[in-house]
Amino acid sequence: MKYRRKYISVFLLALMIVIISSRGMLTVEAQEKTIKIGYDSNSKFIQEKNSEYYGYGVEYLDKISQYTNWEYEYVNDESWQDSFDKLRKGEIDLICTVHYTEEREKEFVYSDIPLGYETTLLYANPNSGISYQDYEAFNGCKVGLLLESYSSVEFTK
Repeated sequence: MKYRRKYISVFLLALMIVIISSRGMLTVEAQEKTIKIGYDSNSKFIQEKNSEYYGYGVEYLDKISQYTNWEYEYVNDESWQDSFDKLRKGEIDLICTVHYTEEREKEFVYSDIPLGYETTLLYANPNSGISYQDYEAFNGCKVGLLLESYSSVEFTK
């Protein structure tokens, strides 16, 4: 009889622990949703051939969809600016390669973690006297940059 009460007490205690701990557990099920992704094929971040999409951006988004169950619809635009305008109008949901600026942050949401880093290369004439990491040689140089590109903004800081 003495052992029986101990077994019943242990069983009830275990049952209470299971009930209490299971109340704190939630099951989360992501809903399937189609996200429209804007891109322009000039960037090579998202590319298409024979209706198949590939590239770093596609692989990155596919990894995200493993957690969210999102489906993607890719929207190819003539230029990055066209995609940006569609994002602003709500015609697409996402662009992958928008460089952060304080002005854009007022209008759009950025992820906290970058999806990668970008490098900018400077090319010099072999006879210019400029060599790798010779920063003194850059003094007084004229540099050609693409108008309104991320690199041009960063370079002039």
